[in-house]
Amino acid sequence: MKHDFTSVQNIYIICGKTDMRKGIDGLATLIQDSF
Repeated sequence: MKHDFTSVQNIYIICGKTDMRKGIDGLATLIQDSF
C-alpha cells in the first residue's frame, strides 16, 4: 500500500507511550490535550 504524503504540511512527533486501543477519536483528544 502506497501513501501520498506530499500534501501534508506538518508532522508532529511526541515521545512517550501511546495506548493505540483508544481509537482515532481518543488519540486526537490526547493530542489536543497535550497542546
